Amino acid sequence: GDATPLWDGVLVRGWHLWGMANDDSHTWVGAPAAYPFSTFNMIRTAAPTATAVMTALRQGAFYGSTGLFFVELGVKEGDVTAWAPEAERIRFIGWGGRVLQETDGPRARYHPQGDEGYIRIEASAAPGRDPWPRQAWSQPFWLQGAPCKPDTHE
Repeated sequence: GDATPLWDGVLVRGWHLWGMANDDSHTWVGAPAAYPFSTFNMIRTAAPTATAVMTALRQGAFYGSTGLFFVELGVKEGDVTAWAPEAERIRFIGWGGRVLQETDGPRARYHPQGDEGYIRIEASAAPGRDPWPRQAWSQPFWLQGAPCKPDTHE
């Protein structure tokens, strides 16, 4: 299941937690509803060593995926940017799971307004060879000194 609403709920309570993509198995191998090995975490590290991987995990230098890959993810000229070449949609998510911006296509940038608290990115595309949607989730980008407020747009 999708735990991003739970993650956003924890983030708004002040916990700075990294999100990880994980598989679990509750069915037998070959069952129609079993999709083992469908999620993974992409780690950014200069060295393929256990120490470097653990350092990257502690620092949040990774993202979760079910088949999409970011080739650009970060802050450039004050904007939060993302490029996932196979993505059909990129969403920027803020405080409490509020959708800040949704862009069709594989590349997007979002200019922070200052009250988002955090900004995380979700990329999505239609299923590929497997029957589930392909997605990727960034870690939250925390806005330093930004006032965090609940969504007042509902």
